[in-house]
Amino acid sequence: MTRELCTELNIGFSALETMVAALEYCKVCARWVPRMLTQEHKEHCMQVCRDLLNQYEAEGDSFLDCIITGDEMWCHHYKPESKRQSMEWQLVNSPLKKKFKTLPSAGKVMCTVFWDRKRVIFWISLNPDHQLRPLLRDAD
Repeated sequence: MTRELCTELNIGFSALETMVAALEYCKVCARWVPRMLTQEHKEHCMQVCRDLLNQYEAEGDSFLDCIITGDEMWCHHYKPESKRQSMEWQLVNSPLKKKFKTLPSAGKVMCTVFWDRKRVIFWISLNPDHQLRPLLRDAD
C-alpha cells in the first residue's frame, strides 16, 4: 500500500512517512480471532451444546466414554539451556567455566494428537520434509 501511494503521488517513502506522521496516523495490526460467527452460527452452536448436554443427562458417563477429540499444534525442537539458566555460584578467583556454543532450535514440526477422557489414543507429527511419522500409538 505504501509503495502504491508513493508511485501514485510521485514522492519518496520518507516524504510519505512525514506526511502520514503529520496527520497523526500510525500502523496497527488487526487482531486475529478464531472466526467471525454470524447469529445463525451462534444459534447452531448453542443447539448442538444443548443436544450434547441432553444426551449426557440421559446416558451419564458412558456418553463421555464415546467422545474422542483431537488438536494440532506447532512443537518446537529442543533448545539447550540459556546462558542465564546455566549460571551457578562460585568463588571470585575460580576459573571461568566454558560453555560451547550450540545450534539454536532446529525449527518446529506440526504435531497432531487424539485422546479420549482416559488417555492419548494417537499422536503423529509432520516432519520438516512433510512426511508423516507416528510418534506414539496406543494399541488397544
